[in-house]
Amino acid sequence: MGTEYSLTHLKEFVDFFDWKLSDGRHVTFRMAVRFADHCYTDERLPLVDGCYTVPGKRKPRVFCTDRHMRSFQVPAIVRGLFSKPAQTISMTMENNWATFCLQMKPAIPRGKRYYVFFRVQFLGGDPNIDPLPMDLYIESAYVKDVQVRFRRLAPFGRIVEEAVFGKQ
Repeated sequence: MGTEYSLTHLKEFVDFFDWKLSDGRHVTFRMAVRFADHCYTDERLPLVDGCYTVPGKRKPRVFCTDRHMRSFQVPAIVRGLFSKPAQTISMTMENNWATFCLQMKPAIPRGKRYYVFFRVQFLGGDPNIDPLPMDLYIESAYVKDVQVRFRRLAPFGRIVEEAVFGKQ
């Protein structure tokens, strides 16, 4: 028998956070959080007989034990954004958002960062009725050996606000 790996920690969940809008109003966001298989698979790993693959949009991805092991911390990283929505996040050159960690267990190799890449979308409805329904889709999470280039920095709460109301 082979080793079994749980993915239950990447089950969709819902959480809430409060934010003061640019116009001074206080709102509550209802965040539905979803995870892509890129949190535990890697396209750079070789496809060998017997390896576990996940069919992707472009090509199959291989299960990566390092990404899987580190993915246990992704829900806590996301919940950290909800508990501290003034935390700065970064827009990448690919127009998604990212946050990163320099420390985690097991230790991140020196000079590298653990990035979580995501997109935020308003699910629609009346923007004057709380809580405001949002979708936060975690596209990928992994250790990178080069710093990601960013085009914009902003507080997480402001980015979620802009997804509903546009830039103020």
